[in-house]
Amino acid sequence: MGQPLKISAQQASALLVTLILSTGVLAAPSFAIISSGRGAWLSMLIAALVAVPLILAYSKLATFAPTLFLTERLILLVGPLLGRPLSLGFSLFFLFSSSAVICIGGTLIQIIFLQETPLEVIIAGLALISLYGAWLGPQTLARLNTLYLPFLSLTFLALFVGTLSNPHWIYLWPPLDLGLPAVIAGSIPTIAWICELSLILFMSPDISNFDTKSWRVLLSAGLISGGFFILITILALVAFGPVLAMYYNFPVLQLGRKFGTNIRGFDALILTVWVVGAFQKTALWLHYPIKEIGYIFRLQNHKALLPPMIILVSIIALGAPFNIIEWQTFNKTIWPSLALGTFEGVIPCGLILAWLRYSQRTKAGR
Repeated sequence: MGQPLKISAQQASALLVTLILSTGVLAAPSFAIISSGRGAWLSMLIAALVAVPLILAYSKLATFAPTLFLTERLILLVGPLLGRPLSLGFSLFFLFSSSAVICIGGTLIQIIFLQETPLEVIIAGLALISLYGAWLGPQTLARLNTLYLPFLSLTFLALFVGTLSNPHWIYLWPPLDLGLPAVIAGSIPTIAWICELSLILFMSPDISNFDTKSWRVLLSAGLISGGFFILITILALVAFGPVLAMYYNFPVLQLGRKFGTNIRGFDALILTVWVVGAFQKTALWLHYPIKEIGYIFRLQNHKALLPPMIILVSIIALGAPFNIIEWQTFNKTIWPSLALGTFEGVIPCGLILAWLRYSQRTKAGR
């Protein structure tokens, strides 16, 4: 028997959860704690709620002619002169984002596991693994994810049980000790992470019965991810307190180190889980944009673009002149504004208006 042509709604939702959490749980709690202190958990809650309207916008856009490529749908909504460049822009946005994940992932692996290995070798290895995942496609990644997500959940359960052995609940209150603006500022990076769900605009042709299940696919993925963000942030606060937690770039790894006397190597286990999730994320971010670019330029086999594109992504990752701290600053300030100001926020909202106009024209034509 061959591979199924489509993935189920449940598999799509699970893939999207992995897409968000694989990188978000490492850094997003740190960003929220630095900005809002004790109110970091409230920042995460606000982020999960604010993301809901955008999630519903993605769902509505993906439901519109869901069997068509994104380029075809955008041409219907805004015309060919604007539709094709928009589709290309969406694709390049995710491709260049994958280079950032590969770069920071390679740097982390070098620091924690392979101190004497050249960064170029590690990044090349991550790129090749991502290339292989993109070549296999979403059906294979969805099956891998059925094993990965339970394992990820078990690591969070272990952190939860370990933290609750000696919690300091006083560090959760008052949540507005730094003011409401600080809490709102702390929520913005997490909103951008959750809104990576905009990838659904590419994925919809591969999901079976998507027209009837779209809102459940996205909303469940967004709420599950938001719940995990809230949980991890609470664990970091009650374990370390807001002052100490501010000094940790990756509170989840530090939680693992804290329990290292009882569960030796748990921080390494967490990073290993992250690497597997990040592999799936970059594979999806390579597969769908390259598939769309192949359609835009009318290529008979879009997979022929994978080798040259992964070389370009690797070059960008290697050329990034950032260390860990500089990447943290970029991901906290520049990237959320760029993402929400373009392909995760402003542009999808504009496309919803175009969809409303298209619907009115269609009804008038009838």
